[in-house]
Amino acid sequence: MKKLTIHHDFNLGLKFYTIPEFFRNKVMSDFENLNFKDIKDEIRLDRVEIFFGNRIKTENIKQMINLKWIHLGSVGYDSIDLHLINERKILLTNSKGLMTNSIVEHALNYITTFSRGMHYLNKLRHSNDLNRRSFDYYFHKVSNLKNKNILICGFGEVGSKLANVLSCIGMNIFTISKTPKNIFNNYRLKDLTKILPEMSYVVNLLPLNNETFKLFDLNKFKLMNDSYFINLGRGKTVIEKDLIKAIKMGYINSAALDVFEEEPLSNKSDLLKQEKIIITPHVAGLSVNYWNEQLELFNYNLRKFQKNEKTMKNLILQ
Repeated sequence: MKKLTIHHDFNLGLKFYTIPEFFRNKVMSDFENLNFKDIKDEIRLDRVEIFFGNRIKTENIKQMINLKWIHLGSVGYDSIDLHLINERKILLTNSKGLMTNSIVEHALNYITTFSRGMHYLNKLRHSNDLNRRSFDYYFHKVSNLKNKNILICGFGEVGSKLANVLSCIGMNIFTISKTPKNIFNNYRLKDLTKILPEMSYVVNLLPLNNETFKLFDLNKFKLMNDSYFINLGRGKTVIEKDLIKAIKMGYINSAALDVFEEEPLSNKSDLLKQEKIIITPHVAGLSVNYWNEQLELFNYNLRKFQKNEKTMKNLILQ
C-alpha cells in the first residue's frame, strides 16, 4: 500500500494549533503506512496530496500540483479560490460544528457582559473603587435582555444556535442571511441599513467576500443608535478606524471584537486604547474538547478518502 503523508500547518507552538500526540498516534494506528509532516519542512510542494490546517491560501494550492484533499481545521475558507478548487477537482472539507458551542458561548459572554455592566465592574475593580455607590453611576447602563432587539448577521450554524438561545430569554431576534429563512425576523444583506436603527445589539458573523468587505463603515455605525456591536466573523468586514470614531461620537455604546483587520493584533493598535471596546485575541473557537472531536471527524473523512468515496462530512466542494 502506498505511503500516505498528511501535510499540516499546525506549527504555531500553541495548544489549539498543535496536533496532540494522542491524535497522531490514533490516526497512525488506524491507518497503515501513514505519517504527518509539517508543511514548512516540505521542500517539494508537488508531493503534497493531503493538506490539513488553517492557513492555506490560493497561492499555496497553485504550487501543490498533486493536491487531492484539503481539510480545514477551522470553518472559513475565504482565502481559497473555489473556482481553482473546482477546476482541479480537489476535495475541500472544513471543521464546521466543532467550534459552534464555543463561539456561541463567547458571543453570550460579550452580550451579557454589556447587559449586566460587567465591563464597568471590572473597570471599578482595577481602579480600586469596586462598591455599590460607585457602580450606581452606571445604573442606567444595566438592563435585562428581555424584549431587546438583536440583529445576528450571518445565519449559519453559529447564528442559528445563538438565535435559539437568546430567544429563550425573551430577546427579539432579527437575522441577516444569504437565503430566505422561515424563522425569526429574517432579512437580506441589502436590508441592513433599514433595520440597524431598531437594534440594541448587532452581532457580526458574516464571512468575508466582495459583498461584506468593509461592510461595517461609519455610515452603518451612525445608524446603530447607541447599540452594542460585536464582531466574531471576519476582521476585514469592519473598518476599525470608523468603529473607533463611531464610539467616540456616541453612535455606538460599546463594542467587542475577537477578529481584526490585521492579525495578530498589534500591541500598538488604537483599539487597545479604547475603554469601550472589549478585545479578545481570536480565541472564540477555543475548547479543550476540540482535538477529540477533530479526531473523530478527521478519521472518518480520511477513511472515505482512502476508499475514494465522496461521502465525507462537511464536504464543501468535490
